[in-house]
Amino acid sequence: MDNYFRILGLVAFFVLILSSAVGQSRADISPIPMNDDSDWWSELNPSYKSIGGEWAKRVVPADNFRILGITPLGGRADNWLERKLGKSEAVARGDASTGRVQFCYTSVKPGKIYLISEAGEVELGFYLFANSPHWKGQEFCRPSPLVDRRLSTESGLRLDLTRAQVKAILGKPTRETANVLVYWFQVEIPTSPEGMRMFLNQNPSYSESEIVGDFPQHYTLSATFTARFTNNRLIYLSILRSEVD
Repeated sequence: MDNYFRILGLVAFFVLILSSAVGQSRADISPIPMNDDSDWWSELNPSYKSIGGEWAKRVVPADNFRILGITPLGGRADNWLERKLGKSEAVARGDASTGRVQFCYTSVKPGKIYLISEAGEVELGFYLFANSPHWKGQEFCRPSPLVDRRLSTESGLRLDLTRAQVKAILGKPTRETANVLVYWFQVEIPTSPEGMRMFLNQNPSYSESEIVGDFPQHYTLSATFTARFTNNRLIYLSILRSEVD
């Protein structure tokens, strides 16, 4: 029972901070409109070909979302990377379910590395990849010395890992091909005041004002991780979280 409430409180926390992130008004972002879908790397691009698969019914550890000591969880949909990497131009594409706002950063050294945050209708996350085909709006990427091949999530996900190393961090993939590992995590769970109290008791660094909000009866939380390889080395990583009530 204790484990149940621990998971319940954690999931309720993720729901609320994500809802806050994607729920922010985009009116103050003033993005540059891009009337195209040349952003081949975006999983919200209508042309993106997803492998798909069955959802694994478990919560993925939060350290897989932390990068540069920050996380999109609990952040704003405008640009949560700004705290570490400085201001970057916002680029907007699509609308409704394919609508997405993107902020791009790139390495300053040869052998371009890209770190891009993206907020969709209910999605929030980021992409990390190396040398790539050109896309429209790429010129708005801001160079930063913090973006390089050593850039890693707190869990250790980074470019150049082998398939075995990615599996050691994320576990068994949902789907697997010769060059791609796909992970789909999902959990549906009722929220409750008891779960909130349990979370606050177990995590005293958080205040009630940081996580209390209006609770629907159930949330479905989903997280997708996509890892693409060339010669058994990671060259592309996408991490997206979404929630639907």
